[in-house]
Amino acid sequence: MRVAFYSSHVTRDYAAGRLTIEIQAERLPGVPARSDTVWFTVPPDFHTHNDSVAAALLTLVGAQYRHVTFNFPISRFCADLLAWYYTLDEVGPVDESLEPRQPGRYLALNFSGGLDSTAVWVLLHDLAQVRFKVVTTDYQNTMLDRPGYSSYHRDVTTLTNLRALHYDRHGRFNCAAPLLFADYADLWGVASGHMMNHRPNSFESLQAGQRPQFLTQDATYNAGGLAEVHIVRGMNEPGLLMLLARVAPERIGPALDASDFAGRRKRALKSLTLKYYFDIAGEPVPACLKHIPMPGPGVGRSTDLGVGFRTLWMLKRLDREVMAQIEPKIFETDLSQVADIGTEFYERYNTSISQLLPSELRRRVAHGLHQAGLYPFNERDHADLNAVRRYLESVGLQSAAPSLQRSAPPPDGWSPSAIDTARLEL
Repeated sequence: MRVAFYSSHVTRDYAAGRLTIEIQAERLPGVPARSDTVWFTVPPDFHTHNDSVAAALLTLVGAQYRHVTFNFPISRFCADLLAWYYTLDEVGPVDESLEPRQPGRYLALNFSGGLDSTAVWVLLHDLAQVRFKVVTTDYQNTMLDRPGYSSYHRDVTTLTNLRALHYDRHGRFNCAAPLLFADYADLWGVASGHMMNHRPNSFESLQAGQRPQFLTQDATYNAGGLAEVHIVRGMNEPGLLMLLARVAPERIGPALDASDFAGRRKRALKSLTLKYYFDIAGEPVPACLKHIPMPGPGVGRSTDLGVGFRTLWMLKRLDREVMAQIEPKIFETDLSQVADIGTEFYERYNTSISQLLPSELRRRVAHGLHQAGLYPFNERDHADLNAVRRYLESVGLQSAAPSLQRSAPPPDGWSPSAIDTARLEL
C-alpha cells in the first residue's frame, strides 16, 4: 500500500511545456508496482511550492495508500495535515525548517464552464463585483467542457492526461490544478460551483452553530496553502439556476453544452429547471431550452426509487407528466410524507454556511444574491430542510451528514478558517 511521486518541478524541467510526475504505486505485497506518468502543461516561467505539489498529487490517489513519499521535502504542517486527512502511516520526506506555503492575494474560481461554475462567475463578476482569477483544467481526450469555458478569459488553463490514466476516481482531482498553480497565480483561496447537495452534502442542521462536517474536506486545499472558499455551498441548484436565468440568460447555451450531453438525465433536469424560471417570469425561452431531449424512463437515476434531494423540488414545481417521462417509479412511492414540506429554501441561501466567508467577501456576495432575488433562509426554510433530510433518511436514500469523521483529532493549530486573509484583494 505504497505510492511514490517523482515531480519534475524539483529540477524545473518542463520539457515540451509540461510538468511531469511519475507515479509508482504498489497496492498489495508481491504485486508488481504500477507506474504512470501524469503531466500538466505549464508556462515557461512556471513556479510552485513543494507543499502545493504534494497536496495536488494526493488528490489524484485519495486515501488508497498508507505510505506516501515524494522526491522533494514538504513542511511539517503539510505533512501532518495530509497524514490526518488521508489517514496515512507515512508521508514525506519532511524538512522541519521549510516554511509552509503562504496564501497569496487573489481568489480563484475553479471554472469548468458548466452551468454551476458559470453561475458563480456571473455572481462574482457581474453582481458581487469581486476581483478573481479563473483556473480551468482541460482534460485530454474530453471535449465536453470546452464549449463552456472557451469564450472566457482564463488566468490559468492547463491540459492534463490524468483522466486518461484514471486518476479521477479516488480523490478530489479537480483541486490539482489550482494547487499546482497557487504560487504562479498568487492565489489566496479557491471557489467552485459546489452547493449544498454536492458530496459531502450539507443537509445537517446548523442552527445551533455546529461546524459543518464538509469543512473537514478543506484540508485537501489547506495542506497546500490555499483556502477553500464556500461561495455557494449554502445554496441549491434551483437557486443558482434561477440566478443565471434572471441575470445572464445569454450564457446558458454554452454552459448547458458543457454540463452534459443531450439526452442525459443530468442535462434534462437542469434544462427543465431553467425553462421553469423563464416560463413563470413570462420571458422568452432560449433556443437551447425549447426542445429538451428526455432520457428514457429511469435512465441515469441515482436511486432505485428515483427520489432524491433535487427531485423533491421538481415534484412541487413541474407537471406530473413531465416528471413521469423521466422517473415514473417515483409515483409508486408514498409522497404524502412530503406533501406539507415547503421547497422555497431551494431558492435561498443558508447563512449558517455563508458566514464562513471573510466579512467583506460575504457582504459583496450577499449583495449580489439579493440583486438576483435570492435571499437568506428564514425559520421555515430551516425547518423544511430538516424535514427533507429526515424524509430522505427514512426511505434510506440519504445519510444524515457526510461521513468525514476522523478517529484522531486534527493537527494542532489547524482549522479551515485559519487561513490568513491579510493579503486577500477583492
